[in-house]
Amino acid sequence: MTKKTHLAAGVLATAGAISLCGVHPNPYIFGIIGSIVPDWDRYLGMKHRGVSHSFVFAVGLGIMISMINMSFGIAFMFNYCLHIALDSFTLMGVPVGKPFFNDYYGAKLIKSGGAEDIFLFLVLLLLISKLLIRI
Repeated sequence: MTKKTHLAAGVLATAGAISLCGVHPNPYIFGIIGSIVPDWDRYLGMKHRGVSHSFVFAVGLGIMISMINMSFGIAFMFNYCLHIALDSFTLMGVPVGKPFFNDYYGAKLIKSGGAEDIFLFLVLLLLISKLLIRI
């Protein structure tokens, strides 16, 4: 998935939690950050879709942030896991069990940046706009 698709999914998930569950909006930015952090591996000299795209890493980071602030940690971890789930639909898949397992899993149906990715982004934008109108 492209960064814009991950950002749109993060905005929708976090705004949805704020709207539906009455969650305070302060963790909003941490949710948005969590939706794109897995791809920072490129800038940190790590292999793309390596350990940064595993649920083990996501939970570990979420726990560390939760030790500082529980709401921020939950918003961050939820959106981080959402990023991994979305990437599992791409042709490459994701190594959900890294560093313990090296296999890449997922539906492997969507080409990043392809028509399906763009369509998903547009659907997410539509849902965000509907949610914002409701708020």
